[in-house]
Amino acid sequence: NIENKFPGFLNIFIKNSGENSELRGHIMVKNHSDFSGKIIAEHTAPNTGILLQSKIIGYKNSYSRISATAIINKNCPGAKSDIRLSGYTTDNSAKIRFSPIQHIKSVPDFAEHSAYIMHTTEKQENYLRTAGLSGAEIKDAITEAFTKDFNLF
Repeated sequence: NIENKFPGFLNIFIKNSGENSELRGHIMVKNHSDFSGKIIAEHTAPNTGILLQSKIIGYKNSYSRISATAIINKNCPGAKSDIRLSGYTTDNSAKIRFSPIQHIKSVPDFAEHSAYIMHTTEKQENYLRTAGLSGAEIKDAITEAFTKDFNLF
């Protein structure tokens, strides 16, 4: 878990070269400023797995960018690649940009790559309001739910 309060960047390089091995993990970033992240996940042996879930919460006036590249090299059949990027903004002034990229040079078992921004609906907010939560408590509850919902596949 990373809490970013000043302009910053994070580079993550993952290389799975162990045949029949699998790497799983998650990254959580809470951004209050300007944040840039770059993830490169590379398969260099047959039957490898890289399963990664990244989440970012953008707070008021923040700007977040994450680029994620999955690389399945030649002679790496049977690879399993799943990189998920998800974001949530606590304020309309927060901006999040995702760039998912795949380079596939072998036939994988599966190669998934997804990116989404979670938005609350008026119906969800009204439900929490009728449960007695204030506007600030609703925002906190939704942020906490987004933060804690990690599924390691």
